[in-house]
Amino acid sequence: MSQRYINPKVDYAFKRVFGNEQHPNILIAFLNAVFEYPADAAERITSVSIKNPYLDKRTIDDKLAILDIRAETNNNLMINIEIQVRRDEAMRKRTLYYLSNMVAEGLKASEDYSVLSKCVAINILDYTEIEESEKIHTSYVFMEKDEKSVLSTDMEIHFLELAKLRKAMKVESFDKFLQENPLYQWMLFIEDPEDERVQVLAGKKEGFKEAIDMVDFTNMTEQEKIDYWTRNKAMHERASIEAEKKRASDAKAVQIARKLVSTGMTIEQIAEITEIPIETLKDILKIDSNR
Repeated sequence: MSQRYINPKVDYAFKRVFGNEQHPNILIAFLNAVFEYPADAAERITSVSIKNPYLDKRTIDDKLAILDIRAETNNNLMINIEIQVRRDEAMRKRTLYYLSNMVAEGLKASEDYSVLSKCVAINILDYTEIEESEKIHTSYVFMEKDEKSVLSTDMEIHFLELAKLRKAMKVESFDKFLQENPLYQWMLFIEDPEDERVQVLAGKKEGFKEAIDMVDFTNMTEQEKIDYWTRNKAMHERASIEAEKKRASDAKAVQIARKLVSTGMTIEQIAEITEIPIETLKDILKIDSNR
């Protein structure tokens, strides 16, 4: 990506675009696309209140902080939106935790449970989390395990996976597919605002022109540019920390595996205990035997 636009995948930039009080039409258009509300639908979102619009300087510098967007819509949806660039092994548990907190915070003392608003978590991921589905956009509610009857839609989780979008972009029919799906148009903007198809959308689709303007470097103050690069640096440092932790964890698992081999355990048993893939474990032990 050139220096004309900031990268929407940097959470600072993402929040600047979609969590901007001065430009609510961007978030409204995006949410209507996520929920697939037709233009004439009674439940269509027409206004939003952004609950955490401000960017604290300490948060921008914090390598471990997550810049999410919390919003409430005119139809009483409580929404949390997060973009995640690096793989998070605890992503599913973390989104359940955040969603549960949203529900708990939505009910004041002595209020009846019937007044609880619907709570929705939207996770935009730059990697593949839902390996069990080929869908770019997956959504989850509570339902009966066998019969699949829905118990409640008051808690909802969405995953939007950019890695799957990139795969779809290689298919010849993608342009036709894109024209028919507003959500994937927004995902393409997040993936690459310089894409010529995004530039075309900016001329005819609600919210896109505003979004393009918000990621244009020339529309940013010097302080906003500094904040963007500071946050970008913090995200890279966080990725380095996580990579180092994973290397240390992997090295420890290999040490344990080597000790377990001497006990007579099978490869399958060792793989289950150490969580090292069987093929990887075989390669490690093969190297050891050749030394």
